Amino acid sequence: MTARPFLYWLAGLLLAIGGLGWQLRDGLPIQTDILALLPADEQDPVVAEALERVSGKASRETLFLVTAPTWAEAAAAASALQDSLANSGLFAIPFNAADEPSLQAFYELYFPRRWQLLTRPARQQLGDGHYQDFVNGALTRLSSPLAMVSSEVIVADPLLLFSAFSESLASGNRFTLRDGWISLPANDSERIVIRGRTLQAPFQVAFQEAFASYWPRASHELSAAHGSANVQITGVLPFAAEASSQAKQEISTIGLGSLLGIVLLLLLTFRSPSPLLLCLLPVASGMVLAVLLSLLIFEQLHLFTLVIGTSLIGVSIDYAFHYLAARHDAGADWRADRGLRAILPGISFGLVTSLLGYAALYFSAFPGLYQVATFSCIGLIGAWLTVVLAFPWLQQRALARPGRAGSRWLQAYCLWWQKIADKRFAVIAVVLVLAGLLLGLGRLTVNDDIRLLQGASPALLQADANIREATGTGTGNRFFLVAGGSTEQLLQREEALVDLLTEQQQLGNLEAVQASSRWLPSLARQRENRDWLATALEQPAVTEYLDGLGLSSAQRRQLEASLQKGPDLTDEIFLASPIAKPLEDLWLGSVRQQQVSVVLPSGVRNWPALQQAAAELDGVRAVDRVGQLSGLLGQYRERALLLVALAYGVIFILLLVRYGLTGAVRVIAGPVLAALLAVAVIGWLGEAFNLFHAVALVLVLGIGIDYTIFFAEGQNHLRATALAITLSATSTLLAFGLLALSGTPAIHGFGLIILAGIAFAFLLAPIAVSARSPQSGVNYNEF
Repeated sequence: MTARPFLYWLAGLLLAIGGLGWQLRDGLPIQTDILALLPADEQDPVVAEALERVSGKASRETLFLVTAPTWAEAAAAASALQDSLANSGLFAIPFNAADEPSLQAFYELYFPRRWQLLTRPARQQLGDGHYQDFVNGALTRLSSPLAMVSSEVIVADPLLLFSAFSESLASGNRFTLRDGWISLPANDSERIVIRGRTLQAPFQVAFQEAFASYWPRASHELSAAHGSANVQITGVLPFAAEASSQAKQEISTIGLGSLLGIVLLLLLTFRSPSPLLLCLLPVASGMVLAVLLSLLIFEQLHLFTLVIGTSLIGVSIDYAFHYLAARHDAGADWRADRGLRAILPGISFGLVTSLLGYAALYFSAFPGLYQVATFSCIGLIGAWLTVVLAFPWLQQRALARPGRAGSRWLQAYCLWWQKIADKRFAVIAVVLVLAGLLLGLGRLTVNDDIRLLQGASPALLQADANIREATGTGTGNRFFLVAGGSTEQLLQREEALVDLLTEQQQLGNLEAVQASSRWLPSLARQRENRDWLATALEQPAVTEYLDGLGLSSAQRRQLEASLQKGPDLTDEIFLASPIAKPLEDLWLGSVRQQQVSVVLPSGVRNWPALQQAAAELDGVRAVDRVGQLSGLLGQYRERALLLVALAYGVIFILLLVRYGLTGAVRVIAGPVLAALLAVAVIGWLGEAFNLFHAVALVLVLGIGIDYTIFFAEGQNHLRATALAITLSATSTLLAFGLLALSGTPAIHGFGLIILAGIAFAFLLAPIAVSARSPQSGVNYNEF
């Protein structure tokens, strides 16, 4: 056996290893954000970038809720928590409440511009000419027992415009300020909210590990020092850290269990450690080539690609199994070149059909699946080349005593299929399969809600629900994006939206609206407010009110002069003020030469009504992140299923060319039935079908078609073929079927389909034994 093919393979592998080492000199660039798998907004690049910024800001926010029986205990625990957060190196100094400098800054910013700041009721009254109602509002504020109005304030702001504007900003807000803390009302306890912002992106693995190490210790210390206080946390970081920790735990348990199972399987079969090492060679070389070329194409790899792509590449161990099984079966008659020729048609045709199956993911136009497909196809080709080029040179020696590993079991299995071929058994088998399919598929439901893929612990989910309910902030997944060609146009469009949402608030469809324009009115609205007030000062109802306050003529003239000379509140002045700091999440600024902001409704009770109200406004887009992502998952689930069906169709055409109609039907029947039965299992178990189940069906297709093709091509050496397929199915079930035990819903669903699909594919594979030569009999007794 010439060594030239092996040397070519070795040179290519060393070159690939060198190239990969150079690419990984600064570490493996890994992306862990699940949203990075999803397509960007295809309709509007401005919206796409704006959503990316919103997601980036929101992902860094973490909320802490401190609850205690008394205010003193809550404040002490909150102070200790804030110090811990500030010293952790993970969070920016939390923003809690408006302190004295902030109140002073608020006064300095707005009081000189009080004439341009009108509340919504005041604007309606002045716009409709209801001046007496406008005056009555001022009298109500003036006579309020909570009002602390000095004579100087009455002279400078007799209509109490500044007071009314300040109150309007606090309307609909559940929070109160107490001793510098943000407090929430409660019947039987005191609650304080602390808002922290992470110093790094929460999807960085190292940052997640640092938080996972810090927070349990910090919360334990806090509980020990302040036993009466309870601290709950929510945000992207705790969810991401918990998911990462759970994944590591599952890898160490499920992964270790499957590895030990495969090692034991190979040792019992071949009674030597060398086949084990040899089986890892095509997988390892395929991985090296896949990572190298994928990084050249995508620059970084998603963690999902590494997990799922590695699983798909793991199918390539089948090629090694067939080679080793052929060597094991030949015994002393083994010839490396002859053995390769015997299995080459099967593994080559299997490779082509597997590539076609994974190409269904490639053409899905789903970024995450596109990367998985590319990674997997490259890895499969690399593994196939390893078996074809390297194995003949590495496995030239024959086995002295090959043995007959599992011959009785394999013989019984194939003889069982021979009985099935009898018409009576065939009818019973068909009836049972159809009954199982109908029962399972009849109970099948579909649910693409992305929240169902969240594998968080009940405690964390409950904490999140408690904090969201207490603060009334919702999840932040529903909001409005407003865009304009200039800041002025943006603010005018935002004001129109806020007016509509305020009407919806009065109808009970939401509790409150957060918007930058409530703090920064457009210049057009400021000037309109001033003009309306100038007209109002000449009306009898207003002049009588001012006379009743005892204002002199000089003071009246001074009021009119301050109204005319009041400085405008520009965006430059506002954004430079510390008052704008809490609104930084709402003000996105320039995005692709557009000015963009976020309007955030809270306490939403009827989102469709809000969408409908804003539908006709220019530059306004309603965003429902959960709804849109769930809809997107549904679209790509349907597309993935369609592409899998098309892949089956293309593969069937290839099978027709090689096996004819009858043979092609026999070969494809196994994987088709296996896929349908796997989906039926989801129905039997009462689980909802989603995108990740559909993706797993691609693997069932790729592996299942291999099994039937190997049986069709290997009927002249049936014992070796059956042994290889048995090893393949068992190792696949151990490696990937155990993923069904995962606590992460997406991985659990993926593993469950593989577990059921591969089991059925293995059981049904011998139906293709006579595909190539339907007229010739098969001697199952050769075992």
